Amino acid sequence: MKLRDRPELDVALIKQISDLIAEGHYPKTVAVHSGISTHQFNKWVDEGRELQAQRESGVEAQGRVFSREELLVMAFADEVDLAYAAAEIMHLNWVKELAAAGKSTWTAPMTWLERTRPGWQRRESLGDGAKSTDEELVELSRRFEAFDKKQEKV
Repeated sequence: MKLRDRPELDVALIKQISDLIAEGHYPKTVAVHSGISTHQFNKWVDEGRELQAQRESGVEAQGRVFSREELLVMAFADEVDLAYAAAEIMHLNWVKELAAAGKSTWTAPMTWLERTRPGWQRRESLGDGAKSTDEELVELSRRFEAFDKKQEKV
């Protein structure tokens, strides 16, 4: 598939991209696979979030009407965020399943979380204040417990 010269955002493209991200694929890879540049992908996400912020601030109450294109860009940003969340939950559940089964390595799902999601990076790669592996495992266990408690409330 060739990168599009003038990418057009539509419902089908939004679904294609968000479905692939939800499966755990990297956004840059998904963008290129979908025929758009990573620059265009990021532009749509940034514009969508900005328009959402305007909408949430009450700009519509002041007579501002969003165009169809702007609504699509907002939907794109929403769907990308939801897809990121779905992929993170999928990988975290995979880690939990491996741990519950007594597996000693969670390399694949943890590597994905560390490389793609804020807050999951290894402490030693973040500089001073790095934690030991044991401290990391205790912290991960606490995160699992907190996640389970949130799920029980839902």
